[in-house]
Amino acid sequence: MKRFLSILALLPAFAATADDTALVPAETEESFIPTYSFAGAYGFHLGDSDFDTPEAGDFSFSEASIWADAPLYLGDKLKWTLGVRYRYNGLDAGGEAGDLIGSDLDLHRIQLSTNLWYDASDRWKFWGRVAPGVLSDFSDISGDDFGVNALALGLYKFNDQWRGAIGGFFTSDLGEASILPALGIIWTPSQQWSLSLTIPRVQIAYAPNRDWLLTLNASPGGGGWNVENPIEGEDDLTLNYSAIRLSAAIERKLGGPESKIWAFAEGGLHVAQSLQVQDNDEIVLYDEEIENAFFGAVGVKLRF
Repeated sequence: MKRFLSILALLPAFAATADDTALVPAETEESFIPTYSFAGAYGFHLGDSDFDTPEAGDFSFSEASIWADAPLYLGDKLKWTLGVRYRYNGLDAGGEAGDLIGSDLDLHRIQLSTNLWYDASDRWKFWGRVAPGVLSDFSDISGDDFGVNALALGLYKFNDQWRGAIGGFFTSDLGEASILPALGIIWTPSQQWSLSLTIPRVQIAYAPNRDWLLTLNASPGGGGWNVENPIEGEDDLTLNYSAIRLSAAIERKLGGPESKIWAFAEGGLHVAQSLQVQDNDEIVLYDEEIENAFFGAVGVKLRF
């Protein structure tokens, strides 16, 4: 189960945005719910929490990210973008974890990405994404710091309210190839409401008008990195932090009706948190649950 959550934790770093609604492309101009974010930036902070074992010490986690996707081709049926995303994480672990990996870590993730959307018919739409990147503390870059993520998804329109999604997600992050199914159902009963159940994400969205968006979200959080072993001469270590993120978010369009800039604030709870450390032979050196903690995030997005 922990291995599964660790894989899921890679998904937010791979997704285009925290509220990635590219799976729900707008069918008509009447829809109030915005879709894909082509660029943005945010800051995130998780409140201090403790490991479940009292003597294991405390834990803190922060995040900042910036991303941009440039449209290379925007046709009636085919859309193609190329982008880059940088994410910084600050992780501080006390007790045995701090002794093993070092406390107050600066972790980095840089990914290039390309997206391809294709409207095959009135019923079928397809989305493909490939994103190679570096996941590291940048202490000593090696082949273990590189990984590739890929997503292939088909979206089928049953009627004006119901759509189904089917596909798969591939990751070779941190040297281990894994494939997960991508399944979901999307319900849009009106121009102001949508419910997306797209494993492993759940989102309820409400847009009272074209300038505001309110969402309730459940999604994986965290990530994995290759980090330097504090013990001189020892091989690098693989660090995986996983959590389930439960949140509420509010977004507001800035400027007039033609503006493309949105500001957002999000807050909620990280549950089912865990920290795991492995050596190069995939032997688990440390594996500990972390108590629940509140988080907050603010940022901006650019939508077209």
